Amino acid sequence: MRYYVSSIVGTDVAKIANAIRSHWQIENNLHWILDVVFKEDNSRVRDKTSAQNLSWMRKMAAYLLKQDKTKGSMKTKMIRNCIKPDNIINMLRAV
Repeated sequence: MRYYVSSIVGTDVAKIANAIRSHWQIENNLHWILDVVFKEDNSRVRDKTSAQNLSWMRKMAAYLLKQDKTKGSMKTKMIRNCIKPDNIINMLRAV
């Protein structure tokens, strides 16, 4: 059994279920990218501040890669943008 706190008024179960699923879809999508593409779980950084800084950098990189509308997986986009750093500068200008 799970309990949720929400500002949704009434007992509209479909609306509440949709809100919960939407939240977890975003959460799972981000963590999948961080784990699979950036291999965050394999990080050996133990200093709390350094780990937090690297985590923020990975999240910013994931955000920028999502803005790249060219064809390819996240990993392909990451490699492509590392080979041609001008792409990264252009994406930063667009944001």
